[in-house]
Formats: sequence, structure tokens, C-alpha cells
Amino acid sequence: MSRRASFRAGTIRFFGGPPPLIPKALNLLSANGIEAFTATYGDYYVGGITLGGDAGVLVSQEIDETSSAERLKVEVSAQFLCFSTTETLADEVFISEHQDLKFGITAFDTLSSDFVELPQQLGLEATRRLGAEYGTKVEDLAERVGEKLEPWENLLEGDTKLGWDDVRSLVATGMAVELVLLPFSKLREVRPYAMGIGGGGAVESTPAVGVPLVVRSRIVEGVSA
Repeated sequence: MSRRASFRAGTIRFFGGPPPLIPKALNLLSANGIEAFTATYGDYYVGGITLGGDAGVLVSQEIDETSSAERLKVEVSAQFLCFSTTETLADEVFISEHQDLKFGITAFDTLSSDFVELPQQLGLEATRRLGAEYGTKVEDLAERVGEKLEPWENLLEGDTKLGWDDVRSLVATGMAVELVLLPFSKLREVRPYAMGIGGGGAVESTPAVGVPLVVRSRIVEGVSA
């Protein structure tokens, strides 16, 4: 049994389009072609950052196929109970009568960078405690994202321009939930080589400060600010 929530609050993109490639990348492309370029920098660059959050919790249980109908009913009821935030007298009785049940739990919350993965060894009471904790995080996700956005409310209105310090600070809040990946082959400098009509020789370009890109699970310097 599981619960999950996603909330998206907007996307930060390059103003006026992506910045140009750095000279090192341009020279590699010109001298060695598109295959050498993609072998070094990958096929995609980070074209934006989506703000928001994800949260989820999964409670699992190994169920014996030979279990009786009554036993299955008890096990399903126990999983529902794992997400309850209140405890009645009937719940207390149920928990005390079924201490033999064992569960596994997997839960995450991107806003707090929490991740829990526990095997099928937890008793009902411990599983219920964790299930209720992360179940609440799922239910309150939109509200928690809103609270984190409050200090940035004026800055994020419309098409406001953000500086790099603003972007770094926003990422540090835990709200950078997705990277928008765009193909290098669509960039003006790269398109001719991707189409097989690029020329050779070194390319002159104005030196610039590199921006980190996530490419094929590596951080490399590929475009300039």
C-alpha cells in the first residue's frame, strides 16, 4: 500500500535562451566532430530547473499464498492502519493482538532530503509510526512547498530575472526537484555538426565562466554564463 504526491511550482530557465558554449567545447567540436563532443559533454545540457517537491511512502508485507481469508483481511487492515494519524481503543487492541505481523517500509521526501528503506522486519507499531509520519508529509506537500516559496514570492512573480546567487539559494532550499534537459544538437553552434555539415579548425570565442552541467551522471563544464 502506498501514498505519493508531487507538486510543481514553476521552472527557472535561461533568460533569452541558453548561453554560448565555452571555447574549449567549441574547439573540440570543430576539430573532432560531434561524436567527440558528445563523448565528452554528453547529449544534453541543463536548460532549466523545476521547483517543487515529491514525497511518498510504501508499506509492504510478505503475504503467504496459503494464508486464510481471515488472515488476509487482518493483513490488509493492518496496512490501512499504518497510515492512520489517530489511534482509537480498537486500534490499540488490534496492534496488541497482531504484534507478529512484520512489514517493510520505503519512504522519501525531497524537501527534507529524507529517504528511508527498511526491510520486512518492522512490527506493526513501528511501521505505523513511520507510515503516519511520512503520510503526513505526503498530505502536506503543497503547503510545505508554499512555505518554502514565501521568502521568494516577489522574486518569482512573472518573468523576473534571477541572478546566479538567487538560483543557488533556491536550489539550497531543496525545491530543485527536476532538471530540464535539452539536446545539445539543437544549439546554434552545434546544429551544423549534428547535421554533418560542420567545418574544421579552431573557433574563436569570448572567454566566459563555465556553468556546471549534469551530463550522463557527471558534472562537466560545458556552457558559459
